[in-house]
Amino acid sequence: MQMARYCRRIAAGLPPDCRPGCRQARLQCCEIVSLAGLGFVFASALVEPMSALDEYESDRNIQESIAASGLIEDVYERVSKELRQSLSDPVRALGSADAMEQEACIAVGRDHGGRAKVPATATKPGCRYLRIELGQGRAFLGLEEIQEESTWLSLDVQFRAQRLSTSLVPSTTDPRFSESWMIELPQADLQSISSIGDRLHFVAIRSDGHFTRSVIGSAVVEWREVLVADKVSAFAELREVGNSQLTAGLVELTLELFPKPTQFLDRDELEFLIKREERAITDTARLFHLYAKQWWSDFLQIRSTHANRLVKIFALDEQGHRSPVTGYIYPIEADSIESPRHALRFVSLIPYHKIKPVGEPNADIWQSLHTFLCAGHGDAHDHSILLCNLLLGFSLDAYVACGVGRDGTATCWVVTIDVSGDVHIWDPLRGIRYKPNDPHPYRNIGCLFNGETLLANIQSCDSVDRCSFNLADPSQWKMVSAESLRSMRIAATPGFGLSLRPCPSSWCSRQTELEIADQIKQYISEFRQDRDMCCIWDVHLGHLLRQCLSGYELQKLYFSSGGTGQSECDLVGRGYFEAGVRRSIPDGSTFKAFPCQFNHLDPPKLFNGLLKAAAARDLIATRADKVRFGLQCKVIPYAETACSIWIMIAVKYQSVAL
Repeated sequence: MQMARYCRRIAAGLPPDCRPGCRQARLQCCEIVSLAGLGFVFASALVEPMSALDEYESDRNIQESIAASGLIEDVYERVSKELRQSLSDPVRALGSADAMEQEACIAVGRDHGGRAKVPATATKPGCRYLRIELGQGRAFLGLEEIQEESTWLSLDVQFRAQRLSTSLVPSTTDPRFSESWMIELPQADLQSISSIGDRLHFVAIRSDGHFTRSVIGSAVVEWREVLVADKVSAFAELREVGNSQLTAGLVELTLELFPKPTQFLDRDELEFLIKREERAITDTARLFHLYAKQWWSDFLQIRSTHANRLVKIFALDEQGHRSPVTGYIYPIEADSIESPRHALRFVSLIPYHKIKPVGEPNADIWQSLHTFLCAGHGDAHDHSILLCNLLLGFSLDAYVACGVGRDGTATCWVVTIDVSGDVHIWDPLRGIRYKPNDPHPYRNIGCLFNGETLLANIQSCDSVDRCSFNLADPSQWKMVSAESLRSMRIAATPGFGLSLRPCPSSWCSRQTELEIADQIKQYISEFRQDRDMCCIWDVHLGHLLRQCLSGYELQKLYFSSGGTGQSECDLVGRGYFEAGVRRSIPDGSTFKAFPCQFNHLDPPKLFNGLLKAAAARDLIATRADKVRFGLQCKVIPYAETACSIWIMIAVKYQSVAL
């Protein structure tokens, strides 16, 4: 049926984590067609002359009539919109059409007639809110050749700890978001609000059906114009990350206060206040640059080899501004991160990706944390900054270290020093914690910094293995003035003060694990059938594997160190598992199993990852007598879009003589 083909076309362009609900949506579509459309078609037939009824004698003619009425296109547009809006919780069950429409209206702040409204449940008495209504996007670069159904766009905004996102819309050069947000302001009094220098930080993201996300651009918007006018029209000018001179797109904004004040501020007074803030920031930055220039000169005079050490005072951010690296550091307390070890594991699950601007392959761009989390990938310094902030949230004495790895490339990592003076090195990319005398991937250290301190290594030897971490000794570590660093805090880095989101609730469900396992089983069955091998699944064998997967994740959490302790984790559930296998495998049979760990939920990529592991591929291609397979999947969500997924495949068979 044509309607079903339309629905399958919608589903093909959706991200994989929202496809489980599409089948039910297709059924609802058919109900909508039958109830809302066929009645119209048949009713129109009844008022025709009797001879005209012959046109409806076959199913084909009925379908052609439905298509001619424009009903299918209307339903297609409606279902497309509902499916996109449901992506905020992709695997949830879809309710009735009316319930979905009401839910969508609440999410975007509009009533059933499409008129903007303020949701009563979103406000608190005595508080004042900034209402942001998104409109038409303009001139989004790089999207003119992308098919609408293959990629999707979303827009994220951050104001201090508050973060909001739009539903996904098709990728076009002029996307229309048509949503509204309510952001709570710290004070209700307009005079107090006028002193808030934090701006709105927007990030535009393009994503496809394989969990691949890329940043189109980011923008910083001054919003305090609403203090002098009822409604303010503005643009979020998205700048390309790595090339701040290039505008990657525009988004129309309408800003207003809720509830509306009885009296607005004087425009001249607000403009004077903003200009005074800008002058203060400019003067402070100029004084700090002069101080940093003299400090650097003194540092180079200590030893000629200091010119080769990686000491980072300033970083080039995504907006093209140079700001102190200490401005990126602040404590983050996240409910979804239970301990420092969970923080290390969470950060290591975020994929590594180095930004390489066109024409400047060696440029070092430091993203804001908001942009880093929206993109879902970043460089070593992005991972290190996030990990340091999380460790500071647990009141650890944590620092970001800049230096050189054993491969000769510049990199970053995290160093913590406890009250007894013990030093630990945290690798944010591999998720491993070392002691300085353990084999680790770092060779030289140039500096340490956090939100309050920046110290350069002035020891004769800058080897990580041999240098001292007595930071209070001025003969070993040269400190940048703490007072000068505090003065630069008035110009907060975009994205400052953000909070972490928990993973989507659907990722925590057993149903998600079963759906992923079923799809991978199907891929394995097809793989073997293409090679003239049958594939029989043993449910009990798969059940036996489940007890191992949580133990593997515990191993990564609590025994991922460069020193001793690795063997202790071998005891996690091993005895019970071996006993169960011995009782389940008949005499004369062989048992093999192999676990793999991934950081995404895309079944095709998971299957390809299994095939890339030689042990897993050989296991899948087993040829023998009475071959039976078992498979188990375990998803462990952490925060944002970072999750650890373990897949374990096993086979039992009777060997045959070749």
